[in-house]
Amino acid sequence: MTYSAWYRRLPVQLVAIMAIALFPLGYAAITQSNRVLAEADRNEVVALLALTERAARSEQLLIERAIGAARLLGVMAPELLSDTSQCAPVLSRFIANNEAYSFIGILPLSGLLECSSSSRVIDFSYFPDFAPAMQNQTSSIAINESAPASGQSVFIVSEPFYIGGTFAGLVSVSEPHSRLTYKLPELERRSLIELITYNDEGTVLTARVSLANAKTELPSDRALGALVDAGNTAFQATNQNGVTRRYTVVPISGSAAGVLGIWDIGTNAQLKTPDTFNPAFFAVLMWFASMGVAMLAMHALVLRHIYRMRRNITAFSTNRHIASAKGESAMPSELQSLNDHFQQMANEVLDDEKLLEETVSEKDVLVKEIHHRVKNNLQLISSIMNMHIRTAEATETRAVLKRIQDRVLSLATIHRNLYQTQDAGRINMGRLVGEVVESTVEIAVVSNAQVAMD
Repeated sequence: MTYSAWYRRLPVQLVAIMAIALFPLGYAAITQSNRVLAEADRNEVVALLALTERAARSEQLLIERAIGAARLLGVMAPELLSDTSQCAPVLSRFIANNEAYSFIGILPLSGLLECSSSSRVIDFSYFPDFAPAMQNQTSSIAINESAPASGQSVFIVSEPFYIGGTFAGLVSVSEPHSRLTYKLPELERRSLIELITYNDEGTVLTARVSLANAKTELPSDRALGALVDAGNTAFQATNQNGVTRRYTVVPISGSAAGVLGIWDIGTNAQLKTPDTFNPAFFAVLMWFASMGVAMLAMHALVLRHIYRMRRNITAFSTNRHIASAKGESAMPSELQSLNDHFQQMANEVLDDEKLLEETVSEKDVLVKEIHHRVKNNLQLISSIMNMHIRTAEATETRAVLKRIQDRVLSLATIHRNLYQTQDAGRINMGRLVGEVVESTVEIAVVSNAQVAMD
């Protein structure tokens, strides 16, 4: 028995058809999943930006208030510098009324700080940052982890002041980092690692945990100062230690500073982007599940019954065996009808073959009887001829009768070879011709004559 190519088998064609049929659904599922995940990611970014802005509101207020205070004192700077003995009392009262500030100083172009909230006189002209600050003549926000006046870690807001329309120096307001505290349950739930403020030079101004921790959590693929002009944005990058973080950027209006929120996405599933999870996995899984269900249904409803029918047909064609009907009740009605027709056909074939065998057997009996009667008749003729030969008185008569008897015996020989053959009437013609020729020679040739036959 020969079978067709593998790609023409029913299970293979079923899988191919199901794959083509399910492809649009799988593609739509992947597309929709990506769209939903992207939308969820956008919503998450908006929520994180709002939380970052809310969490940084205190830093933003401190910086804005410091800028406002520095500008206010810049207006008063010419009067205060004219009488430096009044600087310490005035600026000390200002600090006493504003606990967020730790030091205020009015620094002239000379670099000699004589007007401040402290009674100390400090010469800043030797500081490395003094000359660039005086040359820039612009607002700035800097950090000093060990301020000379207060001795603590502070960030310093500096605003230029003018005397007679000419740049005369800077008014600096210091705010200690120890004043920064936050307690927001939303930040703890969403795994906020660090919240920092920074300036346009990329210097970390404030950090909620620690400045050392903040520096290790900065993104490794971009400069911090470049984020000041980025606006409200969010991105994903690795920190200085190679750990992936989510970063949110919120600028502080009115200043060259911004707030950077650093979030942990390793333990927070809400922060994971679509790149960390491939929705095609579910589509492929559903495809395999659909294939499995379809093949299981196909095997249970169709294939196993077709295989059973094929075995029954093979058994019938090989040895005329008809299998029992056990288990055929589970067949679908269409296959049951087909199986019933096969059973009916098989029974009819067996009945026809039985009838044909009986008919052939009867014909064989009749043929054998006919051959037997022909043989008897020829034998009877030969016996009658033999009786006439014995009773005949003339020699010529006995010779003629003898020749006739030999011809009858030749016919009997031919008849015997014909009806004794087992191959549908085909006989060994060479042997038959030899027997007939020998009989003819015996009839035609006188006794004792030598005849050569070729």
